Amino acid sequence: MTHKIILPTLLAISVGSLMVGCGGGGGDSVKSNPTPTPIPTDPTPVDPKPTDPTPTPVNKVKVGVIDSGADASSKFLTGQVQKVVNYSESATGEIVAKDITSAGSSEQDMSIRKHGSVVSTIIAGNEVEGSTKGAANGIAEIYAGQVTIDAEGTGSTNVNFSAMAQLQEKYGVNVFNGSFAAEGYLDPRSSAFVDAQKVVDNGGVIILSTGNKGSTDASMESYMPVTQESLEKGFLAVTGMNEDKSGLHEQANACGKAARWCLAADYVNGPVGIEKDGTSGLYYFMGTSGAAPQVTAEIAQVWSKYSWMTAAQVRQAVLTTATYVDDGTGTDQLFNEIYGWGYFNTESALKGPALFSKIFGDNFEATLGADDISTFGNNISGDGGLIKDGAGTLILSGQNTFTGETTVDGGILQVDGKVTSKTTVNNDGTLTGKGQVGSLTNNGTVSTASGALTVNGNYTQSASGKYVYSLGNTLNVTGKADLNGSLQVYAQDQNLITTGDHTVLKVNGGLTGQFADYSSISPFLKISAVSYDTNSVFAKIDYADSKEAGTIKGGVSEVAGSLTNQLMSNANNSMLETGQASKLTEYVAGLQSVTTNEAAQAVLNSNSGALFVEAPSVLLRNESVINNQIARRTHAVTSHAKSGAWGTASYTENRLEADGWNAVDSKTYVTTLGADYAFGNDEKNVIGGYVSNYISKSDFNELDGKNDVDLITLGLYGKWTADTGLYTAANVHYGKGDNKFKRNIFDGENSHQSNVEADMTNLGAYGEIAYPFGRTYLWSLTPYLGLSYNSIDMDDLKESNEYGLSISDSKTEELKGHIGFRFNYQVTHDFTVNAFAEYANAFNRNLADVVIKSNLDESATVTYKSPEFSKDYTFYGVGFDYITPNQQWNVFGDIAGEADNSKNYQLQLGLKYHF
Repeated sequence: MTHKIILPTLLAISVGSLMVGCGGGGGDSVKSNPTPTPIPTDPTPVDPKPTDPTPTPVNKVKVGVIDSGADASSKFLTGQVQKVVNYSESATGEIVAKDITSAGSSEQDMSIRKHGSVVSTIIAGNEVEGSTKGAANGIAEIYAGQVTIDAEGTGSTNVNFSAMAQLQEKYGVNVFNGSFAAEGYLDPRSSAFVDAQKVVDNGGVIILSTGNKGSTDASMESYMPVTQESLEKGFLAVTGMNEDKSGLHEQANACGKAARWCLAADYVNGPVGIEKDGTSGLYYFMGTSGAAPQVTAEIAQVWSKYSWMTAAQVRQAVLTTATYVDDGTGTDQLFNEIYGWGYFNTESALKGPALFSKIFGDNFEATLGADDISTFGNNISGDGGLIKDGAGTLILSGQNTFTGETTVDGGILQVDGKVTSKTTVNNDGTLTGKGQVGSLTNNGTVSTASGALTVNGNYTQSASGKYVYSLGNTLNVTGKADLNGSLQVYAQDQNLITTGDHTVLKVNGGLTGQFADYSSISPFLKISAVSYDTNSVFAKIDYADSKEAGTIKGGVSEVAGSLTNQLMSNANNSMLETGQASKLTEYVAGLQSVTTNEAAQAVLNSNSGALFVEAPSVLLRNESVINNQIARRTHAVTSHAKSGAWGTASYTENRLEADGWNAVDSKTYVTTLGADYAFGNDEKNVIGGYVSNYISKSDFNELDGKNDVDLITLGLYGKWTADTGLYTAANVHYGKGDNKFKRNIFDGENSHQSNVEADMTNLGAYGEIAYPFGRTYLWSLTPYLGLSYNSIDMDDLKESNEYGLSISDSKTEELKGHIGFRFNYQVTHDFTVNAFAEYANAFNRNLADVVIKSNLDESATVTYKSPEFSKDYTFYGVGFDYITPNQQWNVFGDIAGEADNSKNYQLQLGLKYHF
């Protein structure tokens, strides 16, 4: 059964105070226990609320709860408590830590009313059976520091702050909730001040309850920064508003002298879930003990969103976004002694600070890391300024009226709202946005990439300054402009930019100086000239020669550049004539947004169709190498002059390169079954046939493409041997199958995968004449001369992608001469090893003329030949031949490498059964 009772407020249960005497050299300490608030006995039912799960954010925040502990096994805290550590003072005065994370629930939270567990639940509790989910559930990770010594909550101020310092040092905790409050005097020489200073100096923030005596003064712990001002940047005090928010709860202590670091939250919280002795219930929790963890949860949420902020900056965001509550002294002040800065406002705090005030320092220094992109959405006022540093991006979207200067020392400041103060951009900084800034001095970079920026005042660009003009987004200056430095043109996220004059800068108050130099960021655009009049600057924009846009000169870039130039010219003419956008104009607009030569080369590679043009030459070379391998196989299967059936498997790797073209890595797999018939005197003559499965896989690395070939090949071979030993051998084969291409097409902004296939045939023939010398039992040396013919015939194809290409059919062929030798050495009667070497040269090669058309505009057409890979090669290798004693089975194989390229090699293994 769920029910409602009012729980006591502070660790008052809560916490005793440490009184340090003022006598010279120290004094006695006295512990006192504040009186607990009575618990009403008339419970009121609470209706359970539906579950509303909160997604887990990226950045977790470690929160130390300095209290009576926390019951980590409670269903209201399951998964939220990382550690429970007991801190106690030894007989020698040392504060000793004991990890009780694995202890039972009664030991983890010794409070009779589970005070520490309730505080932790307000911060990060689970929504179970209608309990209120902690505001920082899924964000805050609870590290409970148990500092009480009994079930009534007796404790020591020195132990409390020592626990904070130890949790920070050992576990990296930087947010601390202290729902304790004591009256009296706290000696600034006490260890509490020392430990509090450690926490603050090491980047921590401490949130404390003001107390529940209805006093005009906050607790002595909340007043610590009054005595020691250096603590203020890391302290917050929290008082409690009544339920209708009309004023403080009658029992809540006011902020008093802690007003500069104080704010208000709810005095009554709930329903919160408490689990004790195997039973659970829902309760309303009264006191500033419950107000403080509301602000602690807000701190965790803000720090999770703005993880780059310092503790002092997070505290500033929380204080300056509180809703001011008038205490009767007027609203023309930032805070007052009753409510401090006002009632906490998490929604506003999650938009960043609302005030840059010299109370917190002359400037808000926003240092964002390279991966940080944050937005300040409040209307920021105050007499302070802003310094943006670090490589990340800070966006100001509010109507900001702070009077301090804005300085961009590093990274990007994007103003989408308004900044009225004077702005300076230094060497490593960039200012951009679609909003307004005050008078602007540019020693770094000002960019209109995010919109047309307006300068309400004067614009001064120094010699080190750079103005990046995003085409279509003019920089508008209401005052005067004095120019120097660089002008760069940028076209990202714009419509098609047509050639002609573009207004770069408009000035109301007159123009002096000129840009010292100008250039285009996009490799596909260029500035032909810059002109000036009294109040404007104009840049004449032309299209650059695409052949020079990439990283590769000649080769693929030459032809692709020609096609791209045609597309850009046609798009420009179309836009000028019709004013209507089309797929072609959208595509060219995407090209204009490219900012690097590497990306431009990716575009050229896509438009070159180099994958399709290069493939015939690659496959021709592979065919030639396989033909060479077939010749060795023919020699092996006919060497014993016996009829039979056989099978072989071979593997070949080739790497091919040509100037201006992509390096290609190919792997070829051939499996073959064949049979032959030996005839004539001593069966020295052989004729046979075979069928092969030919699979080739080529990676065009720089083109980000692949070519896979799968052919079925039929072949014939034969050998005739004269009585003198002179012999001739020949083979011929023909294959047909699928030729598949896979590549990525880059349109300047996105990559699109293309898969296309077409039919392909190959034809190969080889003949040789040879004479073996030696022919003894042990060895023989056989020189030979050969002639081969190889051809690749590819059908036309068309990619389905709208940014793709149409490719004509093509035929590539060559005649090649061969000269080489084979040396055999018979190790045993059954086993022979051999060595071989061969030089081959393509003395007649006919490369394909390939016609490429753009699918976007078929009038954009280029024709070019497949690349000329090396015409010759030298292979060398070793092999073996084994025949079983009964002469029925023959096993043979070889391995060969290319002399000029160690990455190119061949493997072959075969088995023949003699009839």
